[in-house]
Amino acid sequence: MIQQSPHPHHSSFFQFRKQFGRQSRSQSPSSMLQIGMHLFFALSLVWGFVTGGQSLAYAQTTNLTPNFSAKIFALKKRDQMLFTMKNEFSVTGDQKTYVSTYLSPEGRELVRETSTFQISEGREVLKKFRVEQLQLETDGFVELSEGKARFSFTKAGKTQTAEESVGEDFVVSSTLVAHLRQPKNWERLLKGERVRVRFAVIDRRETVGFEFFKVKEVEVQGRKAIAVKMKASSLIISAIVDPLHFYIDLENGLLLEMEGRSAVKVGEVGKWKDFDGYTVYTHTAK
Repeated sequence: MIQQSPHPHHSSFFQFRKQFGRQSRSQSPSSMLQIGMHLFFALSLVWGFVTGGQSLAYAQTTNLTPNFSAKIFALKKRDQMLFTMKNEFSVTGDQKTYVSTYLSPEGRELVRETSTFQISEGREVLKKFRVEQLQLETDGFVELSEGKARFSFTKAGKTQTAEESVGEDFVVSSTLVAHLRQPKNWERLLKGERVRVRFAVIDRRETVGFEFFKVKEVEVQGRKAIAVKMKASSLIISAIVDPLHFYIDLENGLLLEMEGRSAVKVGEVGKWKDFDGYTVYTHTAK
């Protein structure tokens, strides 16, 4: 069972979109070059997840408590706010559910991420992570049980599934910052060492290797922070997928800002394009 240390914030999700066939760890470099991969991070930081075996409908999640929010700006025009995001949670028995919703300026829902954790001995254990991309009309999730990650992804009425063995380096976007803030990993980052993970890519139904490393210490929003770069472990994939940059508060571990691919798309139906943005987070005081 995959465990994450509890933490008061969230860091939404990454996703790849494939253009040509499915890449696995066993594929040759030549076949990997044929794959156009698009990374996308949906902004939310959770220190644990919990979801049962059933697909969790958004309408079933009620009585949500605000956790944090974000404003998403154009990467090169940072005075131009294009989207917003809100993260809320609820607790029912030994389950804790987080819902991150990405919204248009008019308030229309574009993406929903539902993270479910089981509370066990004071820790939040990730059980399920679901992504509903409403612009693309896709729905996918990964469930965790007995060291296995079971993926399901539905597009245009067709569902595909896959399964793989995973270990303690398994993360989804909502457990990502929590994983980095685990004492052994945080210490390595501060020393300038790299932290490697297997990141769940829902629409590809597999995990992909990424590594994180400290770029520098900076001041963000008047706070001392660490700038962390995320890039693909594979040289070939890293040449295709642009890195993301996270700015994490050194004192409390909260994600303050993020630069890079976002969960939302721009354009119109049938002509959607990936969007790289600048995200600023506001955390609700506890």
